Amino acid sequence: MDLKEQFKMITNIKNSRDLKYKPLSENYLLHFINNLLMTRSNFNTLELNQTKYKVSGTYLMYSIVNNKLNFCYVGESRNIISRFKQHVNGFKTSKERFYSKLRTKVNDIEDISFLILDQIDDQNERLIKETYYIYSTKSKFYSLNTKLVNRKMKCPKGHGMVKSFLNYEKNIEKLKLVIYGKCTNKKCKETFVIK
Repeated sequence: MDLKEQFKMITNIKNSRDLKYKPLSENYLLHFINNLLMTRSNFNTLELNQTKYKVSGTYLMYSIVNNKLNFCYVGESRNIISRFKQHVNGFKTSKERFYSKLRTKVNDIEDISFLILDQIDDQNERLIKETYYIYSTKSKFYSLNTKLVNRKMKCPKGHGMVKSFLNYEKNIEKLKLVIYGKCTNKKCKETFVIK
């Protein structure tokens, strides 16, 4: 299979609702999350109440029960632990669409885990990294993220409103995906790599 066909297969796995892609999507995400678990701080809902420190950065909220993935969600915050606690309270009490959907994926709050992906103080750097992880975990079956890019993210020159797209490096033997951001400012239009 050439690079173009491999890229098409990956975009189908990430974007299609065709059930034939569901096992591939789940296997990829389980592998991705398990690799992150080896090097990142992980919390369950019971541990959150005992955690007092403040950290800003990107995070992953997910549920794996009996080696089956229920969902994943990527976010960013100035205070990740506080945000985790907001998600727990939202799961229990909120009527917001996100939490209603979350309750359809998981019955028990104790089945949800939280992972600190990266500690980043600068908001724009957090938003860029959040976009990277949203693309990395994108799945029509498992991801609860509805947008790929936060509207607050800026291009490297400081302009607002960035669009994003997935592509691949063409002059190599093995497929390497690349996430690009493109500034929507008419005078800038800069394209940059999101990593």
